Amino acid sequence: GWTDTDDYFAAIDRGAPVAMLPVTLPDGATLCVPNTAAIVRSCRNRPAAERLVDYLASAEGELALARSRSRQVPLGPVDNEALPAEVRALVPAARRGYRFRTLAASSAACLQFLKAEYVR
Repeated sequence: GWTDTDDYFAAIDRGAPVAMLPVTLPDGATLCVPNTAAIVRSCRNRPAAERLVDYLASAEGELALARSRSRQVPLGPVDNEALPAEVRALVPAARRGYRFRTLAASSAACLQFLKAEYVR
């Protein structure tokens, strides 16, 4: 799955002989795990934290991240023509990303299994 496209692009920038192939499920969905941002409940400067998260989720912020060395794939509406070509090529696969929210109904059973297997 796409968990760290930034690692892939860092390797490419170093000249490493790597390739990226998005995992595609039988129904055509891809495994795309977007970046996350959170505001800690007891943070000291909540207004600044909210401004940062709002910026990161904005078209301007997503475009800046797409143009950065990490070349993050935007998930919100941005001008595709403004994206670097290598990011633009990944947008269709990201849009076909599996909707992980559908797994919520199975989360309790999965957590119970993981605890039984790995917490000893």
